[in-house]
Amino acid sequence: MYSRNKMLTEVAEKRLGAIRDFTELGSGVKIAMRDLEIRGTGNLLGAAQSGHMEDVGYDLYCKMLNDAINTLKGNKPMDDFETKVDLTVDAFVPPSYIKNEALKMDIYKRIAGIESQQEYDDMLEELIDRFGEPTKAVLNLLAIARLKALAHQGYVTEIKQLGKDVRITLYEKAKLDPAGIPAIMAQYRRGLQFKADHEPKFILTPQGLLRNGILSFDADGVLREIAASDAVDSQQRVEFFGGLLIPGMVNAHCHLELSYLRGRIARGCGFAGFADTIARARNETAPQQRIEAAAYWNARMEHDGIVAVGDICNGTSTFELKRNSRIHYHNFIEGFGLRTTDFSFLRRIAAESEALGLSASVTPHATYSLQDAAFRAIAAAGNPLSVHFMESRGEQELFEERGPLHERNLREGVTIDFAGYGSPAGRIAGSVPKEKNMLLVHNTFVTEQIADTLQHRFGNRLTWVLCPRSNDFIERATPPAELLHRLSGRIAVGTDSLASNDSLSMIDELKRFPEIPLPERLQWATRSGAEALGIDAWAGSFDIGKRPGAVLITGIDWDTLTLLPHAASRRIL
Repeated sequence: MYSRNKMLTEVAEKRLGAIRDFTELGSGVKIAMRDLEIRGTGNLLGAAQSGHMEDVGYDLYCKMLNDAINTLKGNKPMDDFETKVDLTVDAFVPPSYIKNEALKMDIYKRIAGIESQQEYDDMLEELIDRFGEPTKAVLNLLAIARLKALAHQGYVTEIKQLGKDVRITLYEKAKLDPAGIPAIMAQYRRGLQFKADHEPKFILTPQGLLRNGILSFDADGVLREIAASDAVDSQQRVEFFGGLLIPGMVNAHCHLELSYLRGRIARGCGFAGFADTIARARNETAPQQRIEAAAYWNARMEHDGIVAVGDICNGTSTFELKRNSRIHYHNFIEGFGLRTTDFSFLRRIAAESEALGLSASVTPHATYSLQDAAFRAIAAAGNPLSVHFMESRGEQELFEERGPLHERNLREGVTIDFAGYGSPAGRIAGSVPKEKNMLLVHNTFVTEQIADTLQHRFGNRLTWVLCPRSNDFIERATPPAELLHRLSGRIAVGTDSLASNDSLSMIDELKRFPEIPLPERLQWATRSGAEALGIDAWAGSFDIGKRPGAVLITGIDWDTLTLLPHAASRRIL
């Protein structure tokens, strides 16, 4: 029983605070450790009482204890110095991942204390178990903590990013053998410099772009060797190309079937008007004309250096063309129709695609195209999924029962049963299993809150696919590339269809993001797209053993490393 008007002691308040802070399942150990901090511990290393840990803090107490144990064992402790890591990456725990602030601070504290690979692995496993798949920012935080521990063991006092360079400063009393430095520098070719200052340091320049590089491929197009030479054009049996060589590009979102619509739809008509025009134009073009248009643009993509396409399909008309193409096609068989309940024909189309050797998956068209049961069924069966997402303002408005898409449904006498999700993002999060590989396409009106929510749910299985020229054509809008880049999500690029574009050029898409460094944009068009389609085992990067193809890009300002207006691409392998 509590006595009336009796004040709690400081110790009692601290213990109640500990109980309040740690309410989650499995918090017993944390409460016990907090109590140990409050009341102190007993005789651990000798006859004398060790005293109260609160005088020095638990972390410092443990360090002092560890040093004392090592001294008794005869182990000489490392010199006392601090290691700092300052890199321009997002490394934090977002509110959407851990909501409880006290718990979040405890996680920060424990991550900061990681000293070994085992502790890293244990921490990662615990985070996944308690909070779900970590975001990219959380993974970055873990990686930096591990890097800091390794750097400290290597007598490094600071790792600091300076523009594109990374400065690695060594402890002035570092116990290192100078004879090993040349071997380390040789490993990084010219990307590593050593400066023997008062505080010796390395300057690392990551070789994202290799100047005067030589790529050696075998007869099957498999990359066997990467080298560099200051006299590339004088090498024997080497073909010289002036420009930038990159792996074959991946068009992560295309509608090859709609190639016949080039130039037939007015710019800036808005999404609802755009969709209505496509529906009418389908009935005004002969099948042979459609196939001829698709064949022409397939050849153009081959020439321009596209080696893989995530292609939206509503039928089988392009399958024979694709089977004979040098391009790898993944067919996304698209489901839509608010009145449709039987989608068995989609499975038949997917089966026909796979019978021809073309990979395929059934996918919902968009968050507004299917009733709830149909959307859930298709999302559960297909993998990967490619969903048109936040392409127009009307998509959010539909869930609020207003806007052009809502008015279109009213005209057609169609009601929807999914408005209760509250938003397109709510429908994706509530209807798509989190283990699915998800391509969200367009994202023109995505906000930071939406991106953070979905990034948290799907983790590294989510790809944001951007089609800037198509968005500009339809809605006079541009996707938030800087925002998605800052949130460290995986970004890929697509051309969309020729109904809303004048070409299927990936280079012309990349020109629309001048604010993003060119090496990163090129990665969006190569590695990221390959990862999104699950073909990164052979495509997307110049790695030994892959057969990624080779593409020459010309029209580059080498001083600023930017794409000029006339920049173009051409496949050379």
